[in-house]
Amino acid sequence: MYSWSKAPGFGVLMWLIPFIIAVAVFGIHETNRPLFESIMAVTVTSCAVFLGLSYLNKVKENKQREALQAGILWLVISVLIDAPLMLFGGPMYMTTDSTFRI
Repeated sequence: MYSWSKAPGFGVLMWLIPFIIAVAVFGIHETNRPLFESIMAVTVTSCAVFLGLSYLNKVKENKQREALQAGILWLVISVLIDAPLMLFGGPMYMTTDSTFRI
């Protein structure tokens, strides 16, 4: 991997930036859910593209392998942060039926 010290930091940012945006616009979650979901989709996609390109700019060779490794690492980091908060009775606990309500 290009940098084992930088990749986890990018992974945490990949989780943190959308989380901060979600907290900031959470007021519209109940009143205008489609707008909230659209904002979050754009935020997550923008973060993935910006952080991915920023991280891969320094990679000189094997960019596909590096991108795959970084993507898997970032996915694992996001799940490890989200799981205690949302699945196991944390402060943002969600049931499966609450995620599919429109």
